[in-house]
Amino acid sequence: MKSVGLAAGIVLSGTVHSLAGQFGLVVGIDDYIYLKPPIEARAAGDPIGDLLGAENDATEIAAALLSRGIDLPQSRVLLSRDATLENFLDAWNQMTAQAKPGDTLVVSFAGHGGQETEVAEPRDESDGRDETIMFADFNPDSPRQGRLNDDQLRKLLSDAAQFNIVWVMDSCHSGGLERSINAGMTGLSRNGGNWDIAVEPLVSEIEAGAGDGDATLAHVTQILATATDDRVVTETSFGGKPHGALSYFFASAVRGAADSDNDSFVSRRELSAYLDTQIVAHMNQNQQPRILPRGDSTIALALGEAARPEPPVVPLSQKIRVRVIGGQNPFNFGPRVEIVEIAADVTFQTAGDGWLVFNHTGDKIASLPASRVDDASKIIAGLELLAALPEMLRSDLPLAKILPDQSAELQRIGTRVGFRFVPPAPDMNFLTIFNLAGDGTFQYLHPAPSDRPYIAADGLPIQFQVTPPTGADQLVGLYCRTDPADFQNFLRQH
Repeated sequence: MKSVGLAAGIVLSGTVHSLAGQFGLVVGIDDYIYLKPPIEARAAGDPIGDLLGAENDATEIAAALLSRGIDLPQSRVLLSRDATLENFLDAWNQMTAQAKPGDTLVVSFAGHGGQETEVAEPRDESDGRDETIMFADFNPDSPRQGRLNDDQLRKLLSDAAQFNIVWVMDSCHSGGLERSINAGMTGLSRNGGNWDIAVEPLVSEIEAGAGDGDATLAHVTQILATATDDRVVTETSFGGKPHGALSYFFASAVRGAADSDNDSFVSRRELSAYLDTQIVAHMNQNQQPRILPRGDSTIALALGEAARPEPPVVPLSQKIRVRVIGGQNPFNFGPRVEIVEIAADVTFQTAGDGWLVFNHTGDKIASLPASRVDDASKIIAGLELLAALPEMLRSDLPLAKILPDQSAELQRIGTRVGFRFVPPAPDMNFLTIFNLAGDGTFQYLHPAPSDRPYIAADGLPIQFQVTPPTGADQLVGLYCRTDPADFQNFLRQH
């Protein structure tokens, strides 16, 4: 599929945007040549193993890029064992040879990222370690094989200064590419470990650049999974499939979800606002992406004239991935649940004669005594609802706002707290609010049957009292243009 290439510009709000050619290269590696499958690696005590969601990331991003007319032949979609370093460099060289100066190159990588001893000049790392991305032929017995470190990557990007580059890195330690797994997390870590390497380079190793230092590359929009180079990321789940949060939401951004002003262009500022909000929320504040240069109006992607696809609706029958640790499984989950060993949406772990419940990022959300194991069905039902809600969001509207009246500190039970709910558009005057507690308890909050206030343009102030159960709550506000009285009556009854 050929990319859009027009000589003329488009005038939008007084700004001229040129539609240059756009080209893609997508990498997703689950199956590494020299690593074991995830469960085998865990049983053997290996520091790293294969992944589950990186191929899903690559296919999701590839589909999004193709939907926008970006040039992406199958030869530049590299999955698992086909995604060797040599094949990546061949695809990169083919793409840069095809593109013209001023064109945009979109490159995404989903797989392991690691660190290695800094052995060559320039020695520019304060911690003495270079960050790396690991291709399918990375070999733990020869850790200079099948990887690119940050200095090599910088040279690759510097040598392509005639292009505009969007570089998406969904791996651990990716924050350090700008220049031990958390035990509570239930997904697979994309942490490729720390490696001591020989001073003597491999014969085939590409030359390192001049070092990263503190400077960014002006022609490169870097979208990194972590804010700092010491952070690890774990895979999560969307619609029952393992994914990296950055890759999933970047694909949504390409499909138009980040185009907040609806002008068919996505700026760095729009990407930053969308990805920060979505990833931090989905990963429960355990992962924050990094976008550099940050916050400017430079256009990162042209979305073209393709019609905006209707967002898919995830059926409430979508299976929830559950892990049960310790003891005999007493739960009668039924057909709505898939029992897994890794990448779970929720984990039930024995504790005394009861169970502790953890969400997909390892936060404790509930305690179930043995007498209340049937309450697990409420937790599953709540997760089904939360899984469906993001797919119902309107991508052509700016984000709604919830402004707190108090600090972000924990509030005691019985305390009154206040929030101002600001609608995403002036004519969306009807607001419904409910809360899902971590243990599955549903709390209908607003409005009361006799209370039908319109929302002012600057928002509607509402106060609540902190009431058990508390912890890992999900407060949901739904805005409508027409009065959803029947829907609200349904929520009140259930």
